[in-house]
This record gives sequence, structure tokens and C-alpha cells, in this order.
Amino acid sequence: MAINAGAVFAVPGKLHLTGLSGERKAEDYLSAQTQDRQQPWKALVAVSGTEVVALNAANQFIRVEYRDTPRPQLAELTVAPFPHAVEVAPAAANGFLFVATTDGKLMMLQASNLEILATAELGGVPSATPKVAGQVVIVEVAGQAAKVFRVQGGLAPAAELQLGGFGIAGNPLVVEDGVLVARTDGMLTKLDAAGVPTGATMSIGQAVQSGLARFGNQIVITGMDGSFYAIDPALRR
Repeated sequence: MAINAGAVFAVPGKLHLTGLSGERKAEDYLSAQTQDRQQPWKALVAVSGTEVVALNAANQFIRVEYRDTPRPQLAELTVAPFPHAVEVAPAAANGFLFVATTDGKLMMLQASNLEILATAELGGVPSATPKVAGQVVIVEVAGQAAKVFRVQGGLAPAAELQLGGFGIAGNPLVVEDGVLVARTDGMLTKLDAAGVPTGATMSIGQAVQSGLARFGNQIVITGMDGSFYAIDPALRR
């Protein structure tokens, strides 16, 4: 997980930082031991240029910060037990942490202190990490539908996208007047900035290797055969 100082890796029993300049090495963050065994991690996400949040097997969120003085180290800030089980990695964006729980809730936390700010019902078990694009959060539920929520207004429901047994490819992409969402079968859908489908859709005609990407002024997606497809942000062919 990349931060300003380097990359943080979650390995059993500790968090390890690599990539410091020169010959310097940072002290690892050591997790608590459980019955003489190193505790595994469920997830790791960067929430700022100096801070990561890790989720351990005991369902605790641990905020860890890189400090350069008095010596390079990964230092614990807080340990917060979380009241809901989590099996898919959270997502971080714009100072918030978005957590999808196994009991079918989407929760928005303040990343700086892990305070729960808003909760929304998913209506099923989340099957993938929440995806954040602009002011929109999208969560795949039971592999069948994607629920769309607005960040502004406390996770107000915006739409439900049918997945037809496919998944969302990569991260949705913010464009000037909305958000583009790609399915793994190559179907693209456009949402407005509030997360409501505009009615614009298109298919590239084959499954995709990865999600939408921006190269300069052009938006492209890669087909399963390796071909690159240029995508008009209005989804015009």
C-alpha cells in the first residue's frame, strides 16, 4: 500500500515499510499476539500520505502512522474494535473510509478517527470492495447487483445496477459530467454526478481484462484479446 515514504506491506504479525530513501529502514509495526500465534490481517488501506488503516482477524481497525523522527517507524495511533464483521477490504477516498459489512451494511467512517458518520442498507452480502468515484460509492451485492450511493447526504441511495452475474471491472471513472462504470463482460453504463443512470450504455463486444483508464485526454479499456478500445465519455459509438 503506497504512502509518501514508500510502500507498506501487511505480513503475518506486522506491518512493514519498504522504499525509504538512502540506506534507512523503518521499524515495523508489530501486532498483538493471539495464543502465541502471529495474528493475520484482513485488509490494509492507505488513508493519507502518512497513514494506513489495517483490519486484523479480531475485527479491529488499527490506525498506523509513518514517523520520520526520532527514528523512522510505523507507529500505532489507535486500535478500535469494529461492531460488524468485515470480509471485503474497505475503500478510502476524500478523507473517508467506506466499509461494507457481512450483515449487509455500508458504513462511512471519518478516516482520521474512525468515527461512523453514516450507514446504509445493502440488502445483501457485499461481494467486493466498495468502489468510490467522485461523490458516488458503488457496492456489488451477492454478485447480482451493484448498489449506488451518494456520499453527500450521508450515503443516500441513488440507483441499483443489474450485473447479470458479472462484476464491475476496475474502478469507475469520473468524467466531466458523471461517472462511467464498466462490467467485466464489456458493458458500459454512464451515471450522472449524483449516481443516477443517464440511460447511456454501450458494449465493446467482449469481456475486459481491466477497468477504464485515462491516458492524457483519452479514455480506454482493454478487451480480453488485448485490444484497446477508445471510449467516448458520452458512450457514443
